[in-house]
Amino acid sequence: MKKHSKILICLVLVVVLLISAVSLAACSVNSSLIEKRGGNDKAIVLVTALCSGGLYDNKTGDALWDPFYFVDVTLPDVLALLELDDMMGSEELQDVISKVMDTKVDFIKDEYGDTKYNSFLSYVLEELLWPILNYPDADADEDEIAEYVAEYGSLNKNLLHNLSLDEHGNPLNPNIVPTNDYTGPYENLIYGVLGAYKSQVVTLSEKYPDYDVVVFNYDWRLDVEHNEALFEQFLAEKKYSKIVLTTHSLGGQVCNYFLAKSQAHRDMVEAFIMYSPATLGATMALAYLDNLWDALDDFVGMIDGMTDMFGDNAMISTVVDSVFDKVDGLMNYQAKSFLQNMSSVIQLLPSFKLLETYHEAEGIWILKDKYGNDIDTEDKLFDFYYDHDWAVQHNADGTVKMENGKPVLKDKVASLREHQHSLYVEKDGKEVIAADLVNSYYLIGYGQNNTITTYDESIDAGWTFSMDDAKGTVNKYSKMAGDKVVPLYSLLCGHTEAEIEELYGNKDHVKTYAHEHNVVGTDFTNVTGEDVIKIITEIGW
Repeated sequence: MKKHSKILICLVLVVVLLISAVSLAACSVNSSLIEKRGGNDKAIVLVTALCSGGLYDNKTGDALWDPFYFVDVTLPDVLALLELDDMMGSEELQDVISKVMDTKVDFIKDEYGDTKYNSFLSYVLEELLWPILNYPDADADEDEIAEYVAEYGSLNKNLLHNLSLDEHGNPLNPNIVPTNDYTGPYENLIYGVLGAYKSQVVTLSEKYPDYDVVVFNYDWRLDVEHNEALFEQFLAEKKYSKIVLTTHSLGGQVCNYFLAKSQAHRDMVEAFIMYSPATLGATMALAYLDNLWDALDDFVGMIDGMTDMFGDNAMISTVVDSVFDKVDGLMNYQAKSFLQNMSSVIQLLPSFKLLETYHEAEGIWILKDKYGNDIDTEDKLFDFYYDHDWAVQHNADGTVKMENGKPVLKDKVASLREHQHSLYVEKDGKEVIAADLVNSYYLIGYGQNNTITTYDESIDAGWTFSMDDAKGTVNKYSKMAGDKVVPLYSLLCGHTEAEIEELYGNKDHVKTYAHEHNVVGTDFTNVTGEDVIKIITEIGW
């Protein structure tokens, strides 16, 4: 039941579970909005992770990526609940589910001014689930599309469509932007999804009242270069001269790119504190791009047990059955479009630096092509990537777009090698990861030996892209050390702990926790807070 790192891939499959988790969680931090201070030239700046940064539609004001924005809970609370395996099927959980059925959503009104939904579950079904499950499939004709629009008002009513990009990396809905400039009534949106980073902002604002403490939400669907430019603009507008950077996951890539661009950027940073950075990529990104059903593999047991978990509730059973009926089309069409065009996921593919590091440490190459050959040079790695359907552009009829007899690569696939090298600075004739050139700290999940690490494409997984086949598949990958999402050497930017100790002359620059990726990044109160305060205090702030 510790599968929450993959929730967005199978959003619809676990939405009812998430509802229950949200309702059970108790808010653990001060719910009052921290006033936006200004005029300080120093700041503690948190840069968010893939999927955890806040996004909203600046035309409608809707917080589309955070459908529970009106609930005063935070993501750390939800993740803590999901780590409790023994909660599943318990009487306590059943009691919570019963309460969910009666939760009122009275701020959404119909055209007559009456409360539109009489329960939280009704809200989720009507606003989230049915628009996704009823979405036109790839073979839909104009009449079916028109019927959907007539029912729901727009194709953008579908959350996955609303957040998807085209094959050039352009948003289908151009009005979605990060919540940094959000000024509406829902205070948690500025702290990331479900107020993911609220506990850090609240705690550090109280601890260091002379400095700004801010969250930089970026558009995690888009490429690192785009988001780093937004970050530069964000810092320039704030007029900060010195900053402490804290980053989570993909935020580590954004900030390594920022640091690599100039010495002036590096001079601004007095400490670079990385929560589970994914700087060198993650094998999981390849597994998901190569076959979306790999994302579902770890969920199968959970899905099979959903009916038992929720008991005999007829409405829950209907929801689960509806999801099962639609899951093949959902995964093979909607989720494919959502995930495989996401520039950020493409840029999270394993770099050759990661492959080299694992080869040295584990004595194996971590990737094998469809013929079982080791991917043991950088040229082989990119030839391997280019030889996949997710890497290329397609015509309207679904065929591969060709030019001069060769498939046309997606823009971010074509520039991927350049992107991976852009995180480094040349020093003494060698490429050095930008983090090595500032005062960097690594706060990582450790000892989670079920992190997807190796990937062998020559293994027949035994499925034909359907739920039934996913229940009996053979994994193409093995799992080793990491934080359940990112392999260990990506967490350490290609180093060993000993190398980082040698670089800084002490052991204090690596902190390890017995938690997985998302918990390390978001649970400041119970996991990272004490160490972060110690670091910031020791640098003299």
